[in-house]
Amino acid sequence: MERHSAVCFVPREDDKILVVWNRRYHGWTLPGGLVEPYDTTPRQAALRELWEEARGAADWIEEMYKGPADPDKVEPHRATYVHVFRVRLVRGCEPHEVEHGCPIDWMTLAEYLERVPFKVFYRKMCAEIGIQ
Repeated sequence: MERHSAVCFVPREDDKILVVWNRRYHGWTLPGGLVEPYDTTPRQAALRELWEEARGAADWIEEMYKGPADPDKVEPHRATYVHVFRVRLVRGCEPHEVEHGCPIDWMTLAEYLERVPFKVFYRKMCAEIGIQ
């Protein structure tokens, strides 16, 4: 069965991106999660996850990538297909830790690509869409 996930790529003016500690994968990930049956679109799921994980609110969102998930990290009941959205936060919105033990941080893309549990997927995605 095909399952979709939606994640948010949230850059700041200093080119750092928003990341959240993910206990399941024991590493830093972009805010995101599964597209649930009550989400009408992957875009809606991305915005919901950004709010749930970092209290981030967006005033602009655009899909920048969609494709198969990292084949090395596919687990039963997890996503097989990923939607990545570039997001601009509402002016004055300061994301913060929502769930105890799941802090947020800001990293350069290079730092993130060294620490993310999905290195193969994100390196390939970045190369495909031309972000560095």
